[in-house]
Amino acid sequence: MPADYPYPTPFEMLRYLLRSFDFKLQQKDKKRLDEMTAKGVYDPRAFDIALEQYLSNVADKFIGHTAADQISKSLAQFISNYLYNVAGAFPADGLSRESVLDILIRTGIKDRVIGFVVAFNNEFGGPHPSFWFSSDSGSVDALFTWLSNNEPHWDAYLANIDKERRDMIAAWRRGNDLPSAQSLYLLSQPNTPNDKTPILINWDLIKPLLFLARSCDFIKRDELGCILMSEARLALWGAESKADIDEEIRSIQAGLLQSLGPAGSHIARLQFELRRTVEKSEPEQYQRIIPEVRDLINASEKFQQTDYWVDWHDARWHVFSGNLKKANELYKNAFEKAAFVAGENQKYIAEEAIVVAACQPKPDKVFLKQIKWVQVIFGYDIPSITSSEPSQKVLDNIEEWEIDLWRSSFDLVFPKAGLFPGVECKPSMTARGPLVLGPSEVKPDYRYPNRTIKVGDTWQRAMPQLVWFALNEDVEVCRNLIEKGADVNVKSEVGDTPILMALEALNVTEFNEANIIFGGPIYRTLNDETFKLISIALHDAKTINTRTQKKRLLPIISAVESGRLDIVEAILKMGADPNGRGKTDEQTALNVCLKLIGILKDPKLCKKHQSSMPVTPEALDSIRRQTQGLSSFTLDHQKKSFDNSIGIGLYGPIQQLCIDIKYKNIHQHMNVGELRCIASLLINSGANVNAEHASPVRGYTPLMLAVELDERSIFEQMLISGGSIKKTYRDPRTGRDISIMEIAKHFRSRGVEQVLKDISPYTTIG
Repeated sequence: MPADYPYPTPFEMLRYLLRSFDFKLQQKDKKRLDEMTAKGVYDPRAFDIALEQYLSNVADKFIGHTAADQISKSLAQFISNYLYNVAGAFPADGLSRESVLDILIRTGIKDRVIGFVVAFNNEFGGPHPSFWFSSDSGSVDALFTWLSNNEPHWDAYLANIDKERRDMIAAWRRGNDLPSAQSLYLLSQPNTPNDKTPILINWDLIKPLLFLARSCDFIKRDELGCILMSEARLALWGAESKADIDEEIRSIQAGLLQSLGPAGSHIARLQFELRRTVEKSEPEQYQRIIPEVRDLINASEKFQQTDYWVDWHDARWHVFSGNLKKANELYKNAFEKAAFVAGENQKYIAEEAIVVAACQPKPDKVFLKQIKWVQVIFGYDIPSITSSEPSQKVLDNIEEWEIDLWRSSFDLVFPKAGLFPGVECKPSMTARGPLVLGPSEVKPDYRYPNRTIKVGDTWQRAMPQLVWFALNEDVEVCRNLIEKGADVNVKSEVGDTPILMALEALNVTEFNEANIIFGGPIYRTLNDETFKLISIALHDAKTINTRTQKKRLLPIISAVESGRLDIVEAILKMGADPNGRGKTDEQTALNVCLKLIGILKDPKLCKKHQSSMPVTPEALDSIRRQTQGLSSFTLDHQKKSFDNSIGIGLYGPIQQLCIDIKYKNIHQHMNVGELRCIASLLINSGANVNAEHASPVRGYTPLMLAVELDERSIFEQMLISGGSIKKTYRDPRTGRDISIMEIAKHFRSRGVEQVLKDISPYTTIG
């Protein structure tokens, strides 16, 4: 059954595309896909999995890997743009599915279809892109004519096929039947064991063309499909209509609002007077208006899709009245109804609902998980958990620190001035701001060596006492606790472990920013006594690979940031995964190591790169993780705070000061030779040299960093370890794919260029 939303869901689009190619799924997969098409709220990772399993893998069998990959990537790019810039941006209140599809076809889908066939033609060849949008004949029939004129062995192939296949093709050409995927696939198989004709045919081109023709004829069987083809044809001819999606939607909605007559004033009044920040009076008057608007919407067939709006404002009324329990129930209703209807309003509903759900006596974690899903689906936020596997478990989707952050941000979303007179709403805000750890007055409890304590002056965090004393580098207390039976495989509520605390004491790249202003030690001690004590105890591999939640501190990366080969060797022997990801931008240890080499080799260039890095969602998330709620919790809030700090002239000087302090310590306590040995050790230990990263540029790999830095020896080792010289990254400014060779030339990496020249006779260099 189709989903009951004005905007089609990604799963619907995927299912339609599969049907157009006649890619059949197993019964259980078909049932699963049908179920997902009806869901507006789902784990966003589930679509990525479905795209791979249901399209990429199936298409690979029928049309080959290259064509299947191009179709999958094109659909994924279209879906992302559609979710972020259309379904997540423009409210479709009051619009029918047919109206929305008509607008989408004329304003966006046609351009994506044209872009795909042009890219397809550039990659594979075949007929001119305009061929696919002809209205004169069926695409399958036209393609067979084209093949006869352009494929040298095609007519000979047709002359040698058996009567059954000849009759089948004739039926396709008359338009009596659409070819099945299986029958198209069998065309490339020999009639008999001795039939050599198919071998002469370029099936790598022809199979994708046949399936594309089949898809076009499938689309043309629907009225909206015919409109799509007509619009695409006009666009290719330069005679397209200049439709704007926002104007088209607003035009329809304006007519609907006029049809409400005087009742429209109630909606306008609620929308204006129940804003979060305006002063309010007489809550009783809204108790009368809200039910009237609800009855009006329920009685109107055209406005039934907008009943989320009433629940939303009813939920606000209950927040302003101080009843957060009832507000949470209403936000749930509004949230579920708003998906693929409410456009940008989904962002604001999610923002309000998330703080209310977090402020329940027992935070509504299932609802919080669903809100996070929608925020990621429509590009309002990025995932907190980087696992690619879908999961219904709360902790596989959100982290505990986020719940504290949402709860402590209640007054930022709902200021006291916006509540009804006399109402008090004071959820806990103690977790806002940095956790300040004052002078330790905690006494070790040797009777209970695994005791958990609470520490913190501004707010408190629970942690095993061994973690606390390792953090404070109290070696003697740590030794006594271990001798009394303290377990080294313990962690705090956010993932701090004794071994991580010992490693962080050796971290050359970290410093205390607050002490720059208020005095006190800036740098880490770099004393390895605690590490030597903790590391000799038997550790589980799980402990060695545990990272903290918020800042994503990871032992293998902390070890690399010590700049000491012996420390990295020790952690790897203890079971550290060389491909573990850490830091707020999800780096690998090898990538971190190469960046440190870059800082030592050319600090001026690194400073320039670091100071001019684009403000990506990942960068904003990093700010959020570092500021502990001082700039609220959404990415929009982080961007506004960031822009304000630039506007008043604070950000630049402070950033430069922090970079200078960090680089000074790195130059004082690290050397290139030892870092090269660390990089070599990581590679020999299985570090993925082709792992893609978000920084310095999305899609950049350690191999590319080695090229940029002209680290010839490391580059050669990477090639031996499977480094791909065909991988590219996409330049965010030009949208062009940049090759390894182009990186080498741009950075004048003469050593790497020579290696590429030496191997060029034996391989194709991207």
